[in-house]
Amino acid sequence: GGGVAELLNSIVPLERGLGLDVTWGTIVGDAPFFAFTKRLHNALQGAPDFEFTDAELGAYVRHNAALARALRDHYDIVIVHDPQPLPVRALGGDTGGRWIWRAHIDMSNYNEDAWQFLRSFVEPFQVYVFTLPEFVPAAVDPKKVRVVAPAMAAGILALVGGLLAGLGLPSAVAAILGAPGWVALRLALNRVRDEGD
Repeated sequence: GGGVAELLNSIVPLERGLGLDVTWGTIVGDAPFFAFTKRLHNALQGAPDFEFTDAELGAYVRHNAALARALRDHYDIVIVHDPQPLPVRALGGDTGGRWIWRAHIDMSNYNEDAWQFLRSFVEPFQVYVFTLPEFVPAAVDPKKVRVVAPAMAAGILALVGGLLAGLGLPSAVAAILGAPGWVALRLALNRVRDEGD
């Protein structure tokens, strides 16, 4: 979508300028996939009904399974944004690195059926990043939750910088990533790997 392109169009070049090998991927879908993800998105924001057809569910799983197969390379960090590509981790997208789910949507009044549907896809992630504390579903492990408001975008880079520092990334790069003033909001899928791999 437009937000994905606008945000990653800025942050990916910044990360590459720091010497990181960063790729930006998006999930490919068809009409049933996008019909399903739109309804899921709306339900997570409080729409009262969450119903779907077997064809829509099949498309959701099928397109995410294809993405999981495409993620066979080793990446130190994989950031999956919003619910569209969320199942990729559970469906075999194991790159050997850390996985972060970045939820950008207001889930303060989420539809319980929609959340229960997603829960098994969310649990394999090591970190969940939300925009505001009110957006965090009560059922998630609070130890995995980080809150990074859009105005606090440096927090995302601090989080990523900390993870990269733990992976042995040069301290200068980790320090820059954690420095205030850097702008980084990510949507869709952003894969980061250390240049030395």
